[in-house]
Amino acid sequence: MIILSFCGGFVVEKKKKNRTFVEAEVVRKSAFSSSFGILLSRLNDLNEMIFVYCNSIKEMQEVSHGSLIPHLQVCKKEGCLGCQHVRWKRWYDPLKDQRKRQRNFGKKVGEVFVESRFQASDITNPLQQMPRGEEFRELRETIKAFESLRKQRKDMVRHLTNALRCTSSLDS
Repeated sequence: MIILSFCGGFVVEKKKKNRTFVEAEVVRKSAFSSSFGILLSRLNDLNEMIFVYCNSIKEMQEVSHGSLIPHLQVCKKEGCLGCQHVRWKRWYDPLKDQRKRQRNFGKKVGEVFVESRFQASDITNPLQQMPRGEEFRELRETIKAFESLRKQRKDMVRHLTNALRCTSSLDS
């Protein structure tokens, strides 16, 4: 509702500040749909960027002794907002460690000979275990950007999940 008032020789248009419940509900619904749409598109953009970074890190280094490779995994929860989850793996060659021990201690070490095949161990913080050296500068920068995106996505998913939990507790 628009109210016209006379102020100092001019007609001023004033908007009514108190809205009815129906008007407020319309405003809330439009704000909610635009906000949720923005959040959903941002989450999809982050997912795509993480996928691209993951593939570029895999292309930068092959699986070899000491390489850090991100793996995307899907969990089994129904309705998980955080899928695909990033798991970092550090690859190593157990034969290389065995040869080093034999070189240091001789043949007296009673080990069963392990054939050379790569194994991976899970790591939690790839930034601490990144390779040093100038030849790995581009890889380090890519991993830092990847981890920054992953943290943004993790925070967003955590907040959205908490909001959904709040609404589900109100329904019951």
